[in-house]
Amino acid sequence: MEELVEMAHEFYREKISHVIHDRAVDGWEEPVYYQGECIGHVQKYSDRLLELQAKRHCPEYRDKSQVDHNVTGGVLLIPTAPVTDPEAYMEELRKRKAIPSKVVPE
Repeated sequence: MEELVEMAHEFYREKISHVIHDRAVDGWEEPVYYQGECIGHVQKYSDRLLELQAKRHCPEYRDKSQVDHNVTGGVLLIPTAPVTDPEAYMEELRKRKAIPSKVVPE
């Protein structure tokens, strides 16, 4: 059953890909009306779909972005002993101004 679902999804993706290509590259004809009469057709194209196709297939049209993977910062570790008296611990933190003196009620 899962194989059939995957085949259906693949067929659907291929269909979408063909339609995107047709609208971006081949375009479509749109009728032109004058005083209620069709006097001809204009060929239209989707610039946005063409842009997306170019980015997909041509590396030179892709957005240039560079990510710096070198991390120069560190992590602050504060070793503490297990808290036996929570009120005294909170009071000590308040004295050091590590937390606000007013606690917001839940």
